[in-house]
Amino acid sequence: MIVAPDGAARWCCNRVASPDASVADPLARLIDQQDGYSVVDLRSEFVALHTTPAQPGPVAFTPDGDAAYLLLSDPLRGVRRAELIDLRTLLVRSVELASTPVALGVVPAGSLIYVVQRHPLGRMTFIDRRDEGQRTLTGFALNHQIIE
Repeated sequence: MIVAPDGAARWCCNRVASPDASVADPLARLIDQQDGYSVVDLRSEFVALHTTPAQPGPVAFTPDGDAAYLLLSDPLRGVRRAELIDLRTLLVRSVELASTPVALGVVPAGSLIYVVQRHPLGRMTFIDRRDEGQRTLTGFALNHQIIE
């Protein structure tokens, strides 16, 4: 469980239950068998459950606590995306990525997040949280091969 910097919301990764879990309600059993996470508004105590196609990965918050960002990655299922979570409304937008994401962070000034991706030449994508615009930089790992 992680609490946002402003203390108003928290993020919690949900664990997948074992297939033989004895949950009577079919809907609850279905949800228990899926990856996902919950976002809790600590002021209203409202909980928003989000099921995902892959186990939730790294998460980062904006300094003001208004948003969180989460990576989802499962190479076998072709899942490569970042989730942009508005902590004021608890709404989630997904952004597909070109390569498997491994790390993310928030650029302190402005509205950008960065996602480091697995790629033989090095790849990083900057996502503008306002409009989901992407700019990708590929090839920066080539620099370590330059020898004078």
